[in-house]
Amino acid sequence: MKEAKEEKMAINLKILVVDDEQAVQLYFKKLLIEQGWEVTSAMNIDDAIIKVKSEKFHIIFLDLIMPGKSGEEGITELKRYNPKAAIVIITGYPSVESAVNTLKLGAEDYIKKPFDNQGIIDLINKIARKNNLLTDIDDYIAETVGGRLKKLRKSQKMTLKDLSDKIDLSISLCSQIENGKVMPSLLTLYKICKGLNTKLEEITRDI
Repeated sequence: MKEAKEEKMAINLKILVVDDEQAVQLYFKKLLIEQGWEVTSAMNIDDAIIKVKSEKFHIIFLDLIMPGKSGEEGITELKRYNPKAAIVIITGYPSVESAVNTLKLGAEDYIKKPFDNQGIIDLINKIARKNNLLTDIDDYIAETVGGRLKKLRKSQKMTLKDLSDKIDLSISLCSQIENGKVMPSLLTLYKICKGLNTKLEEITRDI
């Protein structure tokens, strides 16, 4: 019998949108934040370079025509500081020549305005699969729940031993749960939440 494949999805992606139109920036933020992705925006290439120097992005959506440096000029500069980023050119004035030029310069894809919502999401997931940016959902849930429990325990100045004694679970198991190594059963999670004086839904919200 074949083993079932673990379900994976693109989680915790960091995306930079470089476009001088605020409406385009807001469009991407609204669409992509709803998917759980982190979105940062820049008005031009110089602004984008400042951001990629201090932070690494998985995907950069880059407008082709902007005041100052063009998208074509920006590809090389952005790649210099963030070489692993997948750059997607966006434009309201598509042409075969510009598409070929930007792909030669290292762009991952080239898409035209107006955008298709599902098309954008599908493209991001495609890039995530290609660049091994997918995360096992089970691992993500375990790490998220564990991280929230650890943060809450520390905020209450409670040690692992304090928690262990309070809820009658071993220190080792509490540590493994907090570090995302073990996904607790609902009963165990309920006991931990009770020991931390919080509700189960607070720890599992938005997951």
